[in-house]
Amino acid sequence: MNNALVYSMHVDEGDVASNYSFEQLKLSVSTLRKYNKDLKVLVYISPKGILGTNKFKIDNTNLEFVEYNADYDKRLNNRIYSIWTSHKWANTFHALRTGKFDNVIYMDSDTIFQKDPAYLFEKYGNTKTIYGKKDVSDTWLKVFNVRNGGMNDGVFLISKKALKYEKGLLEHRVQYVYDLQEKFKDETDPNIAVTGVQWVACQYAMSEYMLDQNNPIKFFDDEDVYVVGWLPTFKDLSFEEKTKMCVIHYLSYNMWYFAPNAFKVYEKARGRG
Repeated sequence: MNNALVYSMHVDEGDVASNYSFEQLKLSVSTLRKYNKDLKVLVYISPKGILGTNKFKIDNTNLEFVEYNADYDKRLNNRIYSIWTSHKWANTFHALRTGKFDNVIYMDSDTIFQKDPAYLFEKYGNTKTIYGKKDVSDTWLKVFNVRNGGMNDGVFLISKKALKYEKGLLEHRVQYVYDLQEKFKDETDPNIAVTGVQWVACQYAMSEYMLDQNNPIKFFDDEDVYVVGWLPTFKDLSFEEKTKMCVIHYLSYNMWYFAPNAFKVYEKARGRG
């Protein structure tokens, strides 16, 4: 099989050095290469020309940068969140469609590897099913009345056999977010009206769409991919439970725990560092 990992990011700060996702990316790739030197890695990065010499700051072993210009549906109100949520699925499908890969795993940059992830393609790949992780926020699931446990799309796998869902899924994502935007347009809590609708809801759109196709998204086992929602809960796991996990997706608000340099960039960008 020909497989790949995909990362995708948009640099809104005008400088890669000010983007905490790039700091996280350096750490994520370095942990991967401890266990696997051969797996192809594609990093989609926007806008074109933003990367410059920063490409030399990361382990370039079997790694290719793909520059693109992020775009988003202009009906969506919040530009930053709309751009952030527009590209990961589109670029993952693009890699699968144009790169002659059998399977691709998308990774958010706030992830680390504790094992060689190659076996994940064997275990979960080559099917019409998309694999991800259940969301960790009961609050958002209730606000948006999400079925099937929702989805946190920080790590997901798509096989070439699922390419037929690309057009419908991407179109549904935009419409789903727009419909929720209109539903909550008079909501005064920005955590719901902006963050929830523009950012969180886009990942729920994918699980809702696939459920309507009678092919619901399935979930990685925890020992293969683990999402750390509430850090104290993760700390309560035993040493054995933690160390047997292959991929740990920390979520950026936990990054002080695993990527202090990235957290410093994050704090500085928000005027707190």
